[in-house]
Order: sequence, then C-alpha cells, then structure tokens
Amino acid sequence: NPNEGEKKFDVVIELIIALVVSLILGFGGWFVYATVTGTPVVFFNHTIVLTADKLVEFIAYFDSLIWPAIALGQIITMKARCKASLKRISDFLDYEEEISNCENPVVVDSIQGEIEFKNFSFKHASKLDPVLTDISLKINAGESIGVVGRIGRGKTTLVNSLLRLYNVEKGTIYIDNIDIMDFDIASLRNLIAYVPQDNFLFSDTVENNINFSNKGTKEDIEEAAKFADVHDNIVEFKEGYQTVTGERGVTLSGGQKQRISIARAYIKDSPIMILDDSVSAVDVKTEETILKNIQEKRKGKTTIVVASRVSTVNKLDRIIVLADGKLEAFDTPENLLKVSPTYQKMVYLQELEKEVEGGSR
Repeated sequence: NPNEGEKKFDVVIELIIALVVSLILGFGGWFVYATVTGTPVVFFNHTIVLTADKLVEFIAYFDSLIWPAIALGQIITMKARCKASLKRISDFLDYEEEISNCENPVVVDSIQGEIEFKNFSFKHASKLDPVLTDISLKINAGESIGVVGRIGRGKTTLVNSLLRLYNVEKGTIYIDNIDIMDFDIASLRNLIAYVPQDNFLFSDTVENNINFSNKGTKEDIEEAAKFADVHDNIVEFKEGYQTVTGERGVTLSGGQKQRISIARAYIKDSPIMILDDSVSAVDVKTEETILKNIQEKRKGKTTIVVASRVSTVNKLDRIIVLADGKLEAFDTPENLLKVSPTYQKMVYLQELEKEVEGGSR
C-alpha cells in the first residue's frame, strides 16, 4: 500500500530528526556549560568553545534545513512511485485493442431490428468449455423476446454479443442482414438501448441520469419515468427530478435504481432495447406494469428481456430457452409448455413458490 509506505517513511524521518535534535541539545548544552564554567571540552587536541548564542544560531540553521530534507525524501519516494505508475499506464495505453472496427466498417443511422444467429458459438478466453454452442434463431423486427435458463447458461453472453463486447466469428450474427462484425461499433451501439444487470447511476440528478443520451425534453423524461413505473417515487422525493442520486445511486433502493436505468434506456427510443435481468429487484405489480408498457409503447420495436423468473417473460411474443449452453427451444410461451422441459420446470417451480408463499400468509 503506497499510503502506508509514505506513513512509515514520515515516521522514520521524524524519529531521525528528533534524535538529531536531542543530540544537538544534549551535546550543545554540555559544551555551553563547559564554556561558561571555564572548563572547555577538548576533542582530539581541539578545544571546543561554544557560547549560548552560537548554539541557538546553530539550532535555527538546523531547523531551517528540516523541511527541505523531508521534502527531498518525499520527492525521492514520489519519483519511485511515479516511475512504477508510469510503467502501468504505458502498458495499458500500449495494449493492443481487441474490440475494434474492421476495414471500411458499415456506418448505420437506423435499423429495423431484425436479429439472426447462425450456428453461433462462443467461448471465453479464460475458460476451456464454450458458454454457447451452435445457436441458430431469428428474431423478427418488432418482436418482444424473452431469454430464460438457469444461472450461468449464457443468457448475458448471448445479448452482450449483440453490443459487440466480444469478437465473434464472422457469419454467425446478423442484424438487418448485415454481419455484426462489419458494423461500425459506435454507430451500432448508438442504436441499441441496454440495461445491464449491474445498474450504474452517476452522482447527478435523477433528471440527468434518465436523460443521459440527451435526447429528451422534460416531458420525455417524465414519460420515460412513467414507462418504468418510477415517476410516482420520484415526485415524492424532496427535490423531485432534481434529487441527486449519489455515486452509483447510493441514495436509492435497488428497485428504484433498476427502474431509473430502464427509463434511461427507454428515452433513447432505440430500435433494439435489451433488458438484462433488469426487473429482479421490483415487486410483481411493478414488473407487470413495465412489461405491459413494453408491449404497448415499444410496439414495432425489438425488445429482448433476459429474466430469471418465468413471470417476467410469459406474456412476450416468443421466448428463448437456453440449457447447458445450447438452444433448447425458441417458441411462444404456450408452445414451450409442450416442448421445453427446462421451461416446464421453471413454470412448475414458480407455481410451487406461489403456493408456498400463499400458505405462509
């Protein structure tokens, strides 16, 4: 820890200075006393004559040199730290960028929102086994799609691949029949609204957090908040939409942070919106309101909802079911009850949970 090192250095310097001052006062006082009494001290045939005024003068000179000596030591320590920091910064800046545009990327201003996966497989560099294997499906423009499966089965990886957070094999993902690896990354991401699992809010007002994309008026901001069913909470705050959320939204509850993040994505009005398990901290009634708003207010726009609860997606157009990194089924909620064992089990467990909760009440 650099701060602990500095503290230790300061303590050592102060101890040395205190020791030297003690020696000066001790020997200086002895020499002055010897001079006053007429019995000067003799060292190596040299008689030491020291008067009180000379001792005070010497101490004053020594005192004036203490701070420069401390500063010099700190500069030496700081130089060593800066050298190490410079090396780390240089290594970071010199690191070759892995996610970058291809030559002559396709810059797009708008898309319809059609998404197709063709034999898509993905493996993280740090893992031996692939997260996803041979995923083939097509999402039509304007559909609302759910993604379900057990934890660690690749749901987040599937949607993150649409944001070009990874390099994927060419010819495996298409958006509007354009290979995702051919897109200009900035223009593609600008057309996708994304709400991650770990919601991040800036230490700013609620209004500025919602209007992060700078695309909305005050009325648009309120409409987005109503879409995320957080408007009523906001107006109850003492400062309303001017309430400062604190770093990472520390002054808000988990559900409020999620809903403000959803409002921030909605106001962007993107042709594709991705919600990655973004209603896990809200109650069932609020969840139903948000999903109803998605179906009504994002009609004609593609929306993908990753969820751990079946109730979150059972009213969407179609649902992707992932099991062991593979596509088990991709169908309507009604048909999945007939063809998908994973979906059937999730529905059964959810019904069982409701019964238990109802009985406990």
